[in-house]
Amino acid sequence: MIKKPENRAVSRFWAAIDPSVKKSLHLGQRAEIENTLERLYPAKGNYSDVRFTLGKHFFVFLWGRERRSLKRQKMDVRANPVFTLRNLPVIAAIGITIVSVSYVALQASGRALIASIQ
Repeated sequence: MIKKPENRAVSRFWAAIDPSVKKSLHLGQRAEIENTLERLYPAKGNYSDVRFTLGKHFFVFLWGRERRSLKRQKMDVRANPVFTLRNLPVIAAIGITIVSVSYVALQASGRALIASIQ
């Protein structure tokens, strides 16, 4: 028998729910709750997830195929705009990093070009 991978969303749900409420649910109700959570939060999705911590801050990068509807994407853009005062330091850091790496790469390639000509 093939064992399904553990779904952390399901595990967190059952850990957070009051034990008396869990006992009051019959097996069919429990199965339906777990099926719903697995559909909403698949154990293995078509996305990549990179997480790391720097000091007191954490960073999460998610990328993959967009599965949300166009309507939901538009709602998300309105609810969570990218260019806000709160996001400005991160956007500035990303921009400075891109400019710095580009500058170093151009300097190195320029030196190599000059050295090859001489």
